[in-house]
Amino acid sequence: MLIPFRSNLRYWFYAIGNTPAVNFLRDTRLDKDEKVRILCLGCGDARGVLYTTWSNHDLYKELAFTVCDLDAAVLARNILLFATLLADKESAMPMQSLWNIYYHFYITKKDETYLLSSTAKLLEVSNTLEQWSSSAYGKIIRFSSLFSLQKIRAVWQAYSDMMKMKGKLKQNHAAPREIESLEILPDVFRRYWTTGVVGGNKKDLEELGASKGIINPLLAVSSAPDGKFAVHYGTDPVMSFHIAEAFETQDEASRLQRVVELAKEQFQKWCQAWAEAAEARRVLLTVHYGDAIAFCHRLQNKSESQIPLFVHPWASEQLLLVDGMDLPAKFDAIDTSNLVDWVGLLALLPATIPILDTRPSAVLYTEVLLQAAPKTSETLKEILCFEPTTIFNILGIAPVGYLTRVTSDMSGRDHVLEELLGLGTASGRPPQFLMRMSWKYAASGDARVVRADQVHTVPKIKASGLVDVLFEMYQKMFVHENWGILSGLFARQMRNPISSDLRVYPRASFVLFLGLVKLTVDTDWEQSMNLLWYKIERDGKMHLGSNQNQELLCWLHLARIWDSQVFQQPLRSHRAFQEFKPSWSRLPILFEQPATPHVVYVVMTVPRKRIDVFSSRAPDNVGTPGLHMTIHDKSSQHLNIFFAMNGFFGKLHPSEGDPFSCRAEYDRKGWIGSSDLIVTCAIPSFALLIGDPRNSWVKLEVNVSPVTMMQFISVLGPTLTIYETKLRDDGVRILSSPPSFANNGYNEVPNLSQHVIRNESLYSLRLGPKNVAKEVTRRVAFEKDVLQDALGANVPLTSAQIAVDRASPCAMKLSLGSTTLGVNFHYPVLGKVSNLRTERQNFSVEVTSPIHFPSEHGGYDPWHFPTIVSGQQVLQWGLSNIDLEKLHPVSLEQDFSWLALHFGMSASAEEQPMKPDRKSALLQLKESISLMFQAYVGFPSSSPSRSVKAFTLVDENEDSDTIIIARRLLYNPDSASITLDAFLVCLNKARVIETVPYQNILRRHYAFLLDPKRRFYGSTYCLHSRSVVGRTIGSTGRAAPTSQASEYRCRQGMKD
Repeated sequence: MLIPFRSNLRYWFYAIGNTPAVNFLRDTRLDKDEKVRILCLGCGDARGVLYTTWSNHDLYKELAFTVCDLDAAVLARNILLFATLLADKESAMPMQSLWNIYYHFYITKKDETYLLSSTAKLLEVSNTLEQWSSSAYGKIIRFSSLFSLQKIRAVWQAYSDMMKMKGKLKQNHAAPREIESLEILPDVFRRYWTTGVVGGNKKDLEELGASKGIINPLLAVSSAPDGKFAVHYGTDPVMSFHIAEAFETQDEASRLQRVVELAKEQFQKWCQAWAEAAEARRVLLTVHYGDAIAFCHRLQNKSESQIPLFVHPWASEQLLLVDGMDLPAKFDAIDTSNLVDWVGLLALLPATIPILDTRPSAVLYTEVLLQAAPKTSETLKEILCFEPTTIFNILGIAPVGYLTRVTSDMSGRDHVLEELLGLGTASGRPPQFLMRMSWKYAASGDARVVRADQVHTVPKIKASGLVDVLFEMYQKMFVHENWGILSGLFARQMRNPISSDLRVYPRASFVLFLGLVKLTVDTDWEQSMNLLWYKIERDGKMHLGSNQNQELLCWLHLARIWDSQVFQQPLRSHRAFQEFKPSWSRLPILFEQPATPHVVYVVMTVPRKRIDVFSSRAPDNVGTPGLHMTIHDKSSQHLNIFFAMNGFFGKLHPSEGDPFSCRAEYDRKGWIGSSDLIVTCAIPSFALLIGDPRNSWVKLEVNVSPVTMMQFISVLGPTLTIYETKLRDDGVRILSSPPSFANNGYNEVPNLSQHVIRNESLYSLRLGPKNVAKEVTRRVAFEKDVLQDALGANVPLTSAQIAVDRASPCAMKLSLGSTTLGVNFHYPVLGKVSNLRTERQNFSVEVTSPIHFPSEHGGYDPWHFPTIVSGQQVLQWGLSNIDLEKLHPVSLEQDFSWLALHFGMSASAEEQPMKPDRKSALLQLKESISLMFQAYVGFPSSSPSRSVKAFTLVDENEDSDTIIIARRLLYNPDSASITLDAFLVCLNKARVIETVPYQNILRRHYAFLLDPKRRFYGSTYCLHSRSVVGRTIGSTGRAAPTSQASEYRCRQGMKD
């Protein structure tokens, strides 16, 4: 009910990841004795858990993974892999067989024997949760619910049945070497689908023998509704690995072989690391099968909420977790895969932010794979449905790259390659554009604010301004309901589709976002909601939206966000209740209970033959159209539409002793079974009292869009109605809860407490024109005796006596004599004061500073690389961690023509046309770094003999106090880039003397000019000179001709 309800007959089995493995802890640094809590939503295959374990298992006491996926077949594959790695060495499956079983379409007889043995062991210990927990597997792998275990066990059983019956069936991952990979990867892909083994490599094909092998159950068995083979047509295992180094050779055959070898080598290393961590009890895996959004809201444990949480769409089961399981209340890292594409960012943030830890190291990852806006530069504005800085101020969290204007991710290459290759949108689907973002609390990169524990201060905001923001977001979320622009919107969708055309938001998503805002701002909430409802109710643009007002009111009540007037009083006291009582006598739930509930659940049985409109067609011709329920009074033409619904195949049975609930008998055959379809939604009881009940109908309809109109209008008519029946017919039930729901049972996990500071002193956020965030104000107070010492006993405090300076990205400093006070904000500010007001009576000062926007100087500029002490660790807040010893070196014996293209992709559209005299310090730093890389590899001649190993930073007088000595060039898969492993030497008199013997080497250097008025702000670099310098170089370089080296100045930093 929290995500759109869609027909799921068209199903793809994403058994293998289509993006390279990522390290979920690359931006996290905690103390070594800590248990690190990692949540993986939409986890997909095992690559993320394996790679993260390999990267971090020796750094922490325990890696506690909680993984969630909507596909039981995906999780079944993963657990079989992890469980197999737990075997002792004597009975362990050979790594080659494990590789074959996990990735190949066809396996050997030997592989099948191992697989049959592993499956039998899993089935033997998975009959109950208690049996699993007491097994050897249960110490490392556990299930969040009995339902999860049962569904995954059913897949293992299907593996076993298939082997016993002998049944048979007939993104860019080479970064930073994208262009070269285009020459070889299509051949790898073709060979995989032709031969059934990765890359069609000769060795693995020979092992299959003349029979060409046995069908692999791990890829043949899936959750496909029709039971057919459903592996996605774009699947290729090499896409899960980091294979850039394979393209150092120019021979095509050698490249193909090396791609497969690299994938196998990485798979083996990652698996061995997981097995070692499991043996040492340094890893724990909790598995949840179901919808990620519902799972997160269950973890939040909102005891006052009445939101019905199903395990997933098309399931009848209530989402209940194992009693007493110590699931984390907060997580250090949350990865959401590309769920933004399918559920929307505004649904994802309310689900994840409340369970994200509050420390500076905590990080939330989001990934966009489908292009979200016509212009890629407008992606954030499009997926947030408002101006980004304003939303970030309201929520207190933002992408790190947005705040610092620096990112360690190489993004945008998909867009560049699309332009280079001339790829369009002929398919009618949004083009792919990979954008991965790391979200952190906006002020958690400011050491001053962190030390003061004011990162999570909640700002006051005027109700009127907040409502204007929320209403504009509301209109944007449901823009397809605006008849005035509908024709233009449909035309654009057919010409240039984007991800928002998928219509991922029901009204429930907006309600849950309101719930998040209620936590993150301090305002008159009752006034705000009254104003917002007034605007929504009287909106003249969204004509279709008015038909969903009853659903909106219903979910506001269920989520305990706000109650309209009709929900604030007993329903039986309402005049309409008395007027329509005789007509509604056949709805006993309204009259025969001690108190009439404000919300009831309409449950309708749709005859099997009425869904033939889907099942009689090929799944590819059906797609995944959205569905909704409608309550239609045909006499008055009152129409109420409900998109937050659920459905399943099966039967309903009355509950004993409770006439207002029923039990669901779920038909697990689904679309290929014979049971009717049961659909249900929550509606306000008041909505049943509107109109003539004798003419009220319940309908199941297809959501209207250009695609569904073309597909179904000839069969279903202009309203796309699948089935309709009268509300009072026997096929409709009105219940007090969804079928099989006993209660909302939120006692499985501990209650959460939000770490927020609600105006311990006056702290407010002010919006400006167009309701965009403008400035923040904080009140601080001097101690009375300090003032008297500084000013004298009878001298009043005035603003003229106070000096104000910028202290850090999110803080100002007030000085009065020898006394200083810090003024901390929850978001980066410009660093200047727009207003300073004193109050004599309480010795306080109000400081107002403008909000920082990325286009302005201020905020984290020049602190682009902030350093935070977190526990006993030093955290490079804006940059990812690097373990140099785990990175593969780049061979200097190759053609480096690809390097210029790689660095060319790092410049934004805004930076590319800039003239040298207008370039920012940060851009000049990027260009200097690019030149260092090119000099190191001897580019453009690409000769190792011309490689430059030493570099100096000099001023215009050619005085130098810093030397950078390059050691080696490394591939950095975490950022899809390259890293220069280098030593940074800060010179003093003694060190200058020590360098005399090496003058011959140092004479061959590049001199990067510094502006004499500014100092190189390099504390971040000096702290971890080898890793941090290389990390920054690898992340932010830009290509420039080597002849222009003297033109660029590195002016990054602060004035003297």
